[in-house]
Amino acid sequence: MLDESAIIRILLRDRIKILSYIDSFLSDPQLAEDCFQDVCAAAVAKGGELVDEEHVLRWALRVGRNKSVDIARKRTRQPVLLDDDVLDALEHQLTAEAPISDYQAERVAALRHCLDTLTDNTRRIVDLRYVDGMKTGRIAELLGRKVESVYRALTRAHVALRVCMEQNLHPNKP
Repeated sequence: MLDESAIIRILLRDRIKILSYIDSFLSDPQLAEDCFQDVCAAAVAKGGELVDEEHVLRWALRVGRNKSVDIARKRTRQPVLLDDDVLDALEHQLTAEAPISDYQAERVAALRHCLDTLTDNTRRIVDLRYVDGMKTGRIAELLGRKVESVYRALTRAHVALRVCMEQNLHPNKP
């Protein structure tokens, strides 16, 4: 049986993995974060019933999945598109993989920080392109801009993100 601090350590260690899984249902980082916090609270409340690290991760993924599906259904009034067998296979894959390395976690944190430095307009374009998966022409149409200006904005965003990432990951490099 694991104590509260061990459960919290495991959840924080696997935070990116669990959050990514939750966000795959919600496509909203803030909702995913709220859901992750609910999962953490439920895990602490479950306490001694969680017996080892693998059990905590499997349990957190399952609870995160259930909570995410509930939130997504309430929010969109549409069913989740992935079949339960696909979700089970994805959960199995996530629990079978090695934990996310410090290197990967550091890169994810740096990217989040760098995304937060973009202007609101640029961030919206980046989100529409990479979070919502919209094509550049559709983004231009939606925002009432020319396709070329959307391409330029994305190019500037790529450059800004690359520079920011390099500065954050290698601060002493000239």
